[in-house]
Amino acid sequence: MVLSEILKSKINESLSVLKDSLVVSNIYAETHTVVEVTGWQREETIDALAVYLVSLRAGVIDQAGSICSDLIGSTPDYAYGILRSVNEIIEQSTDSKESQQDWKSKWRNAWIAEGIWHCCMHIAMKCPEFHTQGTIIALDLPNVSPKDHGLDVTALYVRDDGILGMSFVETKAYRNNPNEAISKAVIMFESIEAGVHDTRLRQVITSFNSVIEKPYKQQLSLSLWKNERTLIPNPHYEANGVTVQWGRPRTAFNDLTAPVVVMPHAVDDFDAFFDEISSFMRIKAEELVDNV
Repeated sequence: MVLSEILKSKINESLSVLKDSLVVSNIYAETHTVVEVTGWQREETIDALAVYLVSLRAGVIDQAGSICSDLIGSTPDYAYGILRSVNEIIEQSTDSKESQQDWKSKWRNAWIAEGIWHCCMHIAMKCPEFHTQGTIIALDLPNVSPKDHGLDVTALYVRDDGILGMSFVETKAYRNNPNEAISKAVIMFESIEAGVHDTRLRQVITSFNSVIEKPYKQQLSLSLWKNERTLIPNPHYEANGVTVQWGRPRTAFNDLTAPVVVMPHAVDDFDAFFDEISSFMRIKAEELVDNV
């Protein structure tokens, strides 16, 4: 089997596993909604998630959620290129001056957390309960590097009444401080509402125009998010550490003018979880090399 066929088969299988394994529950608070997605730590889920993350590194998932594996060549060079791209995320560079733990926390875990919630929003295209504000029809691609200082996950959605909107996911993997993660997310959301990211967002909308269906294109404008948007803070943190009551009102959200949907990810044995995903990513990338 050629590399493109292997990738397509593995991605479809992994998405099927994730849809069946993940569970969604909602809490409605005075200042926000909580949408909690659980099941990420099952062995079969971690295996499937690693496939998805490798696929993001391979660049075979487009903004419409389609799999473009036909663009992948079938020579060993392509497979080794994917492995190198994966290693850029999961291996600390030799010239890094940080401790291994600091590097993992600041760079590796940050990209993986972003990739997990890109996957979550991808699944929401078929499972609307993952995104309460509307059905997602397009997703911006994740940052190539955790050192890229851009928006984490940006989604285009359509409400039940047909109105288009944009969701902004701000992902933070703070092992022992989910409340700081919320505070940092609020700062980003305030900057979005203040127009700091307008140029970037106009570029995202322009790119969405090429992948969405014709009826939706008629609604697109270069200021779409100013009229309809959803703000999604996504803290990843140690479940056995600080206790957080996500259903309590949060005054930090009061100055935000758009709906806030908190999507917390409480992780049992935080460090081991991210280490395990990294190991599985390496295995999946090496399997591609072995099969070419």
